[in-house]
Amino acid sequence: MKPVYDLSWGCPVIVRQALAETLGDHFLTNNNSIASLGYTSHLGSLKLIEQMKDLAQRLSGHRPKHLVVTCGATGALNAALYALKDTVVEFVVTDNRYYPIIPKIITVAGLDMINRDQKEKLVKNGYGENKMLSLVASPSAPEGLICPFESVDIYDAAYASRTYGKPGGTPAKYKLMCGSLSKILGLSGLRLGWASTDDDILYNYLSRYAIASYAGLPSVSMAIAEDVLDRLNLDRFEIKSSNYLDDNRGEMQRLLDRFGQDTVPTRGMFATLQLGKAERKALMKAGIKWQCGSSWGADSDWARLSLGQTREVVRAAVRTALK
Repeated sequence: MKPVYDLSWGCPVIVRQALAETLGDHFLTNNNSIASLGYTSHLGSLKLIEQMKDLAQRLSGHRPKHLVVTCGATGALNAALYALKDTVVEFVVTDNRYYPIIPKIITVAGLDMINRDQKEKLVKNGYGENKMLSLVASPSAPEGLICPFESVDIYDAAYASRTYGKPGGTPAKYKLMCGSLSKILGLSGLRLGWASTDDDILYNYLSRYAIASYAGLPSVSMAIAEDVLDRLNLDRFEIKSSNYLDDNRGEMQRLLDRFGQDTVPTRGMFATLQLGKAERKALMKAGIKWQCGSSWGADSDWARLSLGQTREVVRAAVRTALK
């Protein structure tokens, strides 16, 4: 049976590989981490909250006053929209390109998603900016662009670690920050993220959302996360994981060069490829899966390819596509 190279979704397998190699024999071997498996705080364990505040400071240069542990970055974005939404707000302004699940999150919040060009048209037609929230990922997905704004409402920092490129691009001001252990450490299965703020009122709304939405977060997941963050040398890990991703960028660049297309972004976890007949045929013949552009703000003639797979998978996929 012909192998299939799944480069469609953004599971950072290679980051998890780097984590396991960095931790070595200590990876998930601490029996104390499962000593207590009872119900947990709705807002996360006190230890993990402090550890995540450290991560937030590492990513942004600012340690938040308040932080709520959430069910992944998706839960963080849901909580952030809940905290900021009022009876006036109707729209969420996003980048032209976005992570595929963003439209669903915004729809569930009872809001409409628009880009910056659409915002300008609405403002010209008399809509006040008080009817709009801004949600910006920096670096963005899939383009790996840094935030162009001085101030935003929600800062999505999923790819802001040194693993995914040079630091920088944090908005000068933001009301809420959302983070993801999946993208930072590669531990997607833990389903842990955070929403943080310095605002007391917004923190109360974040807390209300978490208490209403979760019957406590998974104690096993939190214990594993605490153990990993205790043991992990983040500097060493980020060097290893970024080197792996850079190697995958080099491999993917060979594929883009083959078809005379643009360069792979230096930040983030994705490459994009415009699909003409030759490109589509090469990917399909090689058994490569991709994320269709229609799910992330482009059209169906674009493919998003993940750089987060193992180096072996990316090399094999590119080699097969170039035959």
